[in-house]
Amino acid sequence: MKRLIWLILLLLPALAAADSVPSPKELLRLAIERAEAKEDAPLERVAFVMETLSTVTKKGELEKKERVISEVVQWDADSTETRTLEEEVIFDREAEEAEEAEPAEESESAEGEKGGRPEESEDDDPGFPFFDREFRERHELRFEEWTELEGREAAVYKVRPLKKKKKDYWKGRICFAADTGALLAYDLEPAKRPFGLKAMRVKVDVQEFAGRDVFRSMDMDLHVKVPFIVNLNIEVDTSFRDFRFIEETGGP
Repeated sequence: MKRLIWLILLLLPALAAADSVPSPKELLRLAIERAEAKEDAPLERVAFVMETLSTVTKKGELEKKERVISEVVQWDADSTETRTLEEEVIFDREAEEAEEAEPAEESESAEGEKGGRPEESEDDDPGFPFFDREFRERHELRFEEWTELEGREAAVYKVRPLKKKKKDYWKGRICFAADTGALLAYDLEPAKRPFGLKAMRVKVDVQEFAGRDVFRSMDMDLHVKVPFIVNLNIEVDTSFRDFRFIEETGGP
């Protein structure tokens, strides 16, 4: 009997911890309530530093690689100011070939080269995915598994469009913290790709700053292809740091 009592006492902390984790359904409700509360709160002015490394390859060969560090000031939901702090062109094949070519060859090349990225119509633009009201209204989230993300227990949900509509683009996975419902990460791709976009993947890690969900990192991989016009692979890796509040004066 004493052994049974001791066993129960030893198990109590584990049982209490298990009870503290909400069910997948309750956790999703908690995540939505948390997101709605943040959306309804006044948006404070925030500044941060964004570092982006862009790589463009064509048929497996490097075309361009550059790094840009910028300071971003978000005055409100509709007004953002960006200032370049540092810019480095690591490689630019077109610039190197232009330096080596004669002036006549440069002119001929400029006239003959008609390639470029295809223009995207507004109807085909899926926009950037984030767990806002519009995203929640258009997509369904289904629990997939429990996992661990950066030392935190997390729930993984599958994302897919609610209906097969033209602008319901995203599918993939999204992660929430098991204890608070905080958004931790997502990995998405278009459910319906616009013309010319052969592949696209967006991976985002989220961090919390003063009670707000902000980006920690964002990686985008795109394959843009239109026969006889363009065939490019584009990788954009971005990190975000040094978040801070700013004074109300001095804005646009």
